[in-house]
Amino acid sequence: MSQAPQNNPLIPNEPVRLRERDGQIKGPPIELRPEEEQRLLECDQITSEGQPRQRFHKPHLKLTDELKMRFVELLMQYGVKYKCAKAIGISPMTITNHLRQDEDFKEACEYAMQVFRDSIEETIIDRAIHGWDEPVYSQRLGVQIGTIRRFDNRLLELLAKRHIPEYREKQQVDVNVSGGVLVVPSAPQSVDEWKRRHVNSESRPALPEPEEGEE
Repeated sequence: MSQAPQNNPLIPNEPVRLRERDGQIKGPPIELRPEEEQRLLECDQITSEGQPRQRFHKPHLKLTDELKMRFVELLMQYGVKYKCAKAIGISPMTITNHLRQDEDFKEACEYAMQVFRDSIEETIIDRAIHGWDEPVYSQRLGVQIGTIRRFDNRLLELLAKRHIPEYREKQQVDVNVSGGVLVVPSAPQSVDEWKRRHVNSESRPALPEPEEGEE
């Protein structure tokens, strides 16, 4: 788990996404507010009916400390700066400019992205090792009659390759050369060069020496 920087006023007091070993989220996940969802819908190029969306220029809000804190919260949950900026009504370019100028804001966003990456890794471990319960329904009755434990074998394979060298497909081989210089000839650049290297007098079989009395 990532440790939050100390004395940063833009970082929430509690993490919002990290999971326990049983798959339960620590604390409620951050959800978009109605006005934030509306802003994201207005950013879409295509409407729900499949038609190009007509765009109207709307002035962006001023990036206050309160909006910075909200941006950090959303970044922990969604991990996409462009989406989080649009959700709070701030231009992504404004976010970029403040990241360059405000060290607390930059530090808080870096921490938020680390929390987001941690949530991805913990979710992978949950699905690969701990699994999840999938409901089982009766085809005849149409009601749930139990659960079955499922595991993601592909994610488990990726975890094994990451943490256990024996499961990796390509092994790194160390070659130790003591003394001297290892020279590897380059590939021939033309047919004539190949002939000069491989079809020469040294590679041809030597003719037998003539016996005495023979010319």
